[in-house]
Amino acid sequence: MGRIVQIVFGHFGVVTCLARSECNILSDCYVASGAEDCSVLLWHLERQMLLGESDCASPRATLTGHERPLVALVVSAELGLVVSAAAAGPVLVHTTAGELLHALAAPDGAGPPQHVCLSREGMIVAAHQQAAVVTYSVNGERLRHDVHTSNIQCMILSRDGEYMMTGGDRGVVEVWRTFSLSPLYAYPACDSSVRSLVLSHDQKFLMAGLATGSIVLFHIDFNRWHHEFQQRY
Repeated sequence: MGRIVQIVFGHFGVVTCLARSECNILSDCYVASGAEDCSVLLWHLERQMLLGESDCASPRATLTGHERPLVALVVSAELGLVVSAAAAGPVLVHTTAGELLHALAAPDGAGPPQHVCLSREGMIVAAHQQAAVVTYSVNGERLRHDVHTSNIQCMILSRDGEYMMTGGDRGVVEVWRTFSLSPLYAYPACDSSVRSLVLSHDQKFLMAGLATGSIVLFHIDFNRWHHEFQQRY
């Protein structure tokens, strides 16, 4: 049976999104929380407990700059970066020490951001309303912009950041090449919209959560597209 291990307080509004960084060899990591109070709190998780400077858990850093409630977060301990998106934009990039580095401006007509991803090389991917997908460099430079055929409900990257998987209102899970935003493959349509995606630890299976409550399991082979790309170029 599940049990409550710890309860911590820090935000002054409803917590709207959470993100966890990669873990080190001791299973320590960062946890970032975003809320309706327009702030992001960065916590240190050690041995499955959030820590602070005293007996009471406290955030390691408070990240500010947003003026609307948070909708999406991603944090990387390896890069020392936190990328966050608010309901009316923009996407902000902070260091894990709390310093604001960049405000990523969306292309005209892209709409507010809904989802953000961060690759291990520092490429940032943001999905906006109006089905727009935008990539940025770690320095905040806009790289590419594409408009999808339907609204994107969820988005994840492969472990190496080379590939992006999206699901949307049409019930189709698609695989893209991240750097070029070129579509590679579309799985058969599901019977309802795709609301969540997750990759298995070995990166061989892709699970999709549907609006109907069903979970669909797909086999995915990234080596297939890697070899095709090598042979083509």
